[in-house]
Amino acid sequence: MTDPTSDVGWAIVELIDHQRRAGRVTVVVAGVKLLRLDIPGDGELPPATQLYGIHAIYCITPVDEDTARRVAARYRPKSGWHLSQRTTNDEGF
Repeated sequence: MTDPTSDVGWAIVELIDHQRRAGRVTVVVAGVKLLRLDIPGDGELPPATQLYGIHAIYCITPVDEDTARRVAARYRPKSGWHLSQRTTNDEGF
């Protein structure tokens, strides 16, 4: 049986729509291959994990850990999603 994950290492990941992220990269298989990016915390914000499909990736640049951490601190993803309370209109929707 093959291992469903593959460690790529520390990298800067450039995505479609001119987004840039950095962290520890692993390839995972969940029906399809996905790139898992573990973004380190920076003291203010906690660590984050994001999964990307192959077609969202423009470029992966392997770097050392220090460089990845500095880039990750500069290009942080949204720290969380907050949905407002759902309200209904006059028709009940």
